[in-house]
Formats: sequence, C-alpha cells, structure tokens
Amino acid sequence: MKKSLFHIGAVAFAAAVLLAAGSGCRSDEEYRAEAIERARKYLLERSPELTPEQIFFVRYNEPVLMTADVLGNEKRPVDEAITSRQRQLYVSWEIPGTYYHYMVWGVTSRRMDYYYPNRLIRKTFLRTGSLLDPAIALARRYAVNYLQDHLAISEFNEIRYGFPWVIQTNFELESSGSAVNEVSKFPLVQVALAWPMAEESGEAMLFCGTSRTDLTEWKINFAGRVPLKEIEERTVRVLRNPTKGHYTLDMDVIAALDLTGIDQAEPVKPEEPPVDPEAAKITEAVKAVEAEKTPEEAPKAEPFAPEVKIEPAVPEVKIESAEPVEKPAVPEVKIESAEPVEKPAVIPAVPEPVVPEPVIPVTGGAAE
Repeated sequence: MKKSLFHIGAVAFAAAVLLAAGSGCRSDEEYRAEAIERARKYLLERSPELTPEQIFFVRYNEPVLMTADVLGNEKRPVDEAITSRQRQLYVSWEIPGTYYHYMVWGVTSRRMDYYYPNRLIRKTFLRTGSLLDPAIALARRYAVNYLQDHLAISEFNEIRYGFPWVIQTNFELESSGSAVNEVSKFPLVQVALAWPMAEESGEAMLFCGTSRTDLTEWKINFAGRVPLKEIEERTVRVLRNPTKGHYTLDMDVIAALDLTGIDQAEPVKPEEPPVDPEAAKITEAVKAVEAEKTPEEAPKAEPFAPEVKIEPAVPEVKIESAEPVEKPAVPEVKIESAEPVEKPAVIPAVPEPVVPEPVIPVTGGAAE
C-alpha cells in the first residue's frame, strides 16, 4: 500500500513538473499566432462594412506585419531616431475591393507576446517618390525628438501621418540655424512645411528652412507654432496643397518657385594644387631646348592630281514621234430589217379511205 502511494505521488510530481515546463517554454510562433488571431477578431468586430467574401479573406489569409519603435522622451539629434525595447505592431490586411489597408495597432515586445489590439486604422499608402519626401521625413523626425511636449496627441498624429502645406516664404532666418548665410556652391530658396493645428487655435506647426532651387538638400532653420495670419503675410507662393499633395508633380512645384532676388552665383571653382618649384624649372628648361631646335625640312610632296578618266561622248539621239497615220474611212453600212415573210397556209390533212370488210353470206345446210 505504501509502495503504491509512493508511485502515485511520484507520477503526480512528474506531471506537475512537465506541465510547468511546458507552460513556460513557448515558441515565438505560438505568440505570433495568438497575436494575429487577436488582431483578426478585433478587426472583424469593428468592420461591419465588409462583405462576406472580404470577411473570409481576413479569416483565411495571413496578414502583413509592420513594426516600429515606441517613441520616448529622450533628446537626440535631428537625423537620429529614438530606439526602444517595446515595439509598435501593425497587423495589416490589404483586403480586395477596399480602398484602405486595415491595420490593427498595438504595442508588444519583439517576441509579440502579450500583444493586445488597441486601435483599428484604415490607411492608404501612396508612393509619391517626390523630392520633398526627405524634407517631410526630416520635419517629422524633428517633431518626434523635440516637439512632443508642445503638441496634443491629435496634433502630433497630424504631423506624423498628414501631408503638409508646402510654401515658399520670406521669413528672417536665424544665422545659427541653417547654412543660409554661409557661402554655398548653389543658390538657396526658402521653403516651409506647415501642418495646421486645431481650428480654434488659429495656428500651424511651421518648419522653415532652405533648399536648392530643385528642392533638394532642405535643412531646417527654425520650427514652432506660428499664427496662420503671420504665415499668410510671409507666404510668397503656395507650392503644394495637402489635399492634392500626392498628385502634384515636382516639375510643377519647381516651376512655381519665385527666384526673384536670389543670388544666382556660379559654383565655386576648386583651387589648383600648388606647383613644385623644381618641377617648374625642369619644365621651363625642356621648353627652351625644344624652342632652339630647327625642324628638318620635309620633302615637298607633289600636288595631288586625281586621275581623270574621259569617256567618249555618245551623241544624243533625239527620236521624234512619227506623224499619226490616218486610217481609211470605213463606210457605214446600215442594215434595214426585211419585210416579214408570210407563212404558207397549213393544208388540212386528208383522212384515209375506210375499206369495208367483206361480208360472207351464210347459207343453210351442212358443210361438205
């Protein structure tokens, strides 16, 4: 009895150890599958506009996973991004027949454990390929690193995800900010990016800087909240409207720039390298020796006379056309129709005479 109880206790202890070990050692694939299933359920509960076919697409197709760092409060240079151990995770489906990417947003670790959906985002991705894309990315990074404490969440998201007004301005730039007052190889033009803030504030978050006349190498001079009225007073040209920003060509923006008064200085020529004095003396001596030499007279060549081949002239024979021969006139013969010939009368047929059959008389008596 004691032995059986011992065996039962040992088996129970081993089962408890195995259960604890199994529950603690989960693979990354399991965490990933659970995260996707939570995102799938979250999306379907909040998307009543989907058709049955689109719902089936979400249920039975793998999503696209997009990650990014969670933003912090650490101050870093403008051209460096903030890093974090936590990650933003977007579980996204590009559903056929819809205009948007359905993205389920949440925060998790790199293993995707303890991921729980927080928000459903319907977003469109437009590849602009514009020369202003680096400038917009630089302004957004500047806002992430330095302006979070001065912006509400909605205003901050507007800068991160919205398209700005692109305008040419004439602000008085700070000499310590951009390289506007430095000697440049190319002329510079002042271009600003403006994101309107809340309507009741009457302000916009403005990022003002300078770039070349082809919109490249844009650098920030100053950034901050500026009243809309002041921006209107300082606006020279509106280059791009946010509502049509993704469809405006770069050549149209460049053509709209006002280059009046901008120094069109020529590029700075590179300095020539210093000349070694010893090498200069040797070069001069060689030139002097070559100047004293008298070149030998070369034999004069006979003038080139190309061979002319004269062919005998062929007299031109002019063949005149012979006079046309008149054909003899053929008298016209007029055939008149003959008078109609009367047909002879038809002679009636004469009937043949009927020959009567001979009649044999019959007499009485027997035949002999």
